[in-house]
Amino acid sequence: MTQQHPLISQILAYQEACNRFDMQKAVTYFTDDGVIDVHGQIFAGRKQLVDLHDYDTGCGALVYLSEFQVEENRVRCLFVYESQADRLLGISGLARWSTLTFRGDLAERWDIEAPTPEEVQRRRPVMGPVFAWARDARPDLMARLEGEASYETGHALTEIAEAYLAAHPQANAHP
Repeated sequence: MTQQHPLISQILAYQEACNRFDMQKAVTYFTDDGVIDVHGQIFAGRKQLVDLHDYDTGCGALVYLSEFQVEENRVRCLFVYESQADRLLGISGLARWSTLTFRGDLAERWDIEAPTPEEVQRRRPVMGPVFAWARDARPDLMARLEGEASYETGHALTEIAEAYLAAHPQANAHP
């Protein structure tokens, strides 16, 4: 049995904390001045990292990190983000590549790339009609998505999926 690289062990412990929705624990895997860059949207410092993780709790996000490539204090990996809305609508989570840079055993920076055009296209047949419907029928929920990262903005995503399915009982959300 080969021993796992310590940085991968940290990433997997972080993943476990997130998937238990123990966000207080999850943010302890970052430095106090840590940064998460979600393809250009920057969350920096402890408060913004807590807010972003509260958003993840609000939308019921599960995270899956795999295909690790370690080089010194950096780990490149596949990051799959699966919200409760994804599960309700019967689609797999959004996959994209990311790189974590560590200071010691804590993540100092997490750069999450934009999804590939193919990944966006894969999700469009399901998510496109949902958001088009919500823009017309539930602008209140769409407006909540635009706020600062928080539990409430995250939960709006779940509420949109639930409202869509309630309004479209014929939708086959669970193939």
